[in-house]
Amino acid sequence: MQLVTKQKQSSIFVSEYLKDFNGRQAAIRAGYSPQSAEKTAYRLLKEPSIKELVAEQIRAKVARSSVTSDWIVAQLKNEAQFDGEGFSHGARVTALATLAKIMGMYLPQPIMDSKVTFVFNEMASKQQSPLIEYQP
Repeated sequence: MQLVTKQKQSSIFVSEYLKDFNGRQAAIRAGYSPQSAEKTAYRLLKEPSIKELVAEQIRAKVARSSVTSDWIVAQLKNEAQFDGEGFSHGARVTALATLAKIMGMYLPQPIMDSKVTFVFNEMASKQQSPLIEYQP
């Protein structure tokens, strides 16, 4: 069996991690013990040098692929507007939801500890939605 330095093994881990972003499997493929692979991956991914190496390699991959955030938004927009052959309502909804998240259109979820009061107006019996008052 060939001995591998910790630095070389960490480098192999990063390369394996970038294949599928599965830390446990990357650790196993890099030669770490399967029994402790999850803890090893967690520890490695917390190390600043490993974090920087992962970020650096992701930046390089993005630069090589010429994929930009504008391109991704354009592709999602195309998918959201597509209604030709092979049209999928589910794909449209997913694309719209993803675009809304990217554009910051989702409001943060209210904190569970906050006081939330539902005030039903007189029209509730006519199947109108209740008014909702949010009081942090």
